[in-house]
Amino acid sequence: MIDKETLNLAVRDRLLVWLTVFGSLLALAVVVSSLVQLRPSDVLVPVKYTAYGFTNLYRDKWYYLLSFTGFGLLLLAGHPLLTLKLLKEKGRPYAVAFAAAGLLIGVLALLITLAIFHVVAVSL
Repeated sequence: MIDKETLNLAVRDRLLVWLTVFGSLLALAVVVSSLVQLRPSDVLVPVKYTAYGFTNLYRDKWYYLLSFTGFGLLLLAGHPLLTLKLLKEKGRPYAVAFAAAGLLIGVLALLITLAIFHVVAVSL
């Protein structure tokens, strides 16, 4: 449980607040962009790319793409809570590093989401 003292400590730390806010905004961008670009169809859409094997693009039903929205929601809800928990248990350096890693994960998630949905839009 996150107590009031930990929350006050987190709010006073500007770097931690900015990292958490930007990470949450990136997660929200992943959610919004995936929901806006999602188009239900009967066509199998590309959902995964790999350099191994005979097929580079794996295809599946359109609702598989909802997992990108789910990941964005998980990042939006879980990452700030885990950052606060880490601040309480391990201290500021670990919490800042975790928040910075979350920011990097948010950027990568947004880029991958936009790339996958671009490939899906071309294939429809």
